[in-house]
Amino acid sequence: AERYLNRLQVQNQELHSLNETLDSLLYTASHALKTPIVNFRSLIMMMRQIENIGAGPEQRAEILERLEGATDKFEKTISDLLYISQIDAQFEEGYSVVSLQESVRQAMGSMAELIRRKEVTIHTEFNGIEEVRFPPRSLQQVLMNLISKAIKYSSPDRSPEISVSARLNQRREIEIGIRDNGIGIDLDRNREKMFKMFKRLHNQSSGSGLGLYIVKRIMDKSGGNIDVQSTPGNGTIFTLFIPQPELQ
Repeated sequence: AERYLNRLQVQNQELHSLNETLDSLLYTASHALKTPIVNFRSLIMMMRQIENIGAGPEQRAEILERLEGATDKFEKTISDLLYISQIDAQFEEGYSVVSLQESVRQAMGSMAELIRRKEVTIHTEFNGIEEVRFPPRSLQQVLMNLISKAIKYSSPDRSPEISVSARLNQRREIEIGIRDNGIGIDLDRNREKMFKMFKRLHNQSSGSGLGLYIVKRIMDKSGGNIDVQSTPGNGTIFTLFIPQPELQ
């Protein structure tokens, strides 16, 4: 009976923690989604005004381009919020032995056009690490978010280069490092907020502001960790620490 009561207490604590997380998510998301709605309304008003004054095609084209950008951002935010709701289910589906090379290849394939347009060079060095135990979709999402972040914050002064490396550390964790030569991050100002929802590291309006939050949420769920090292102007290294539980 005592063991049963203890288990119930643990389950109640987990449910309480989950409810707090969901409340925080809904509150933050509802406020964050107001911004694109305001943008839509402003752009629609501008479109009506330029129609009334007989504006030229250049002005109409500019408004339409801004509407398209706002729509893309809104769609990305909704997509990321939906993905957050699926993270727990992905772990409930269980761990699989996943090819690290294939996971990186799929992550790169999902952003092939961006890699081509930005002329990004990506190097890989797995040091004999061929497989990782992890929920497959979650690992691909983590890699995709970190690689896209490296591309997004590339330096205008040099061609973007990204390296993805892996090694087995003394704690029997697989460390995966994503290093770039981009503009870097001011960690003194951003370390505390960088993994929180809707927080951006630079004054750029693109993106949902959820990418690093998703990465941290996945790593916490896996029992792993993520570390970041960076100096403004000298690029960034994100390191994933992935525990490797024994096969059941």
